[in-house]
Amino acid sequence: MTVAEEMRLLNTVNEFFNVNLNQKLRKRELVDIKHAFRYVMRDMGYSLADVGRMMGCNHATVIHSYKQAKALMEVEQEFANMVSIMRSIISDFHVSYRIKTRKLEMNREKSMISVFCVLLNEVREYVGEDGIDYWLSRAQLEPKQFENIVFAESILEEA
Repeated sequence: MTVAEEMRLLNTVNEFFNVNLNQKLRKRELVDIKHAFRYVMRDMGYSLADVGRMMGCNHATVIHSYKQAKALMEVEQEFANMVSIMRSIISDFHVSYRIKTRKLEMNREKSMISVFCVLLNEVREYVGEDGIDYWLSRAQLEPKQFENIVFAESILEEA
């Protein structure tokens, strides 16, 4: 996850709990939320260094939070519920992040295919129909797909 995405995740958690996780206060409510966040992030496979960097602390603080959260979950049902909510928030964020990333990849893939088809159409007279068929087979495109993309791109170009 990029630094920008980490910041968005922190902002999402901050907004939900109406706190600032990077604040240096020792209020019980804030400390519990920090413990829950660090616990869930660690439990989801993030490294000690990654979690610490996100929250402006070192790995030892993350270890301490993890142990505290584990102990608190056993004795305080309210804290266990907060951890469950935190897990849902972070999981939902990750799912939406994956969806956005996949959409970007698909758009990039589509635009690359479009560029390929337009360029191939521009060199059509040099490579001939056999060359077109060869490159379409290499790109795993059907001739009809190629024609549709070239047509759509020509309309977009005119607009």
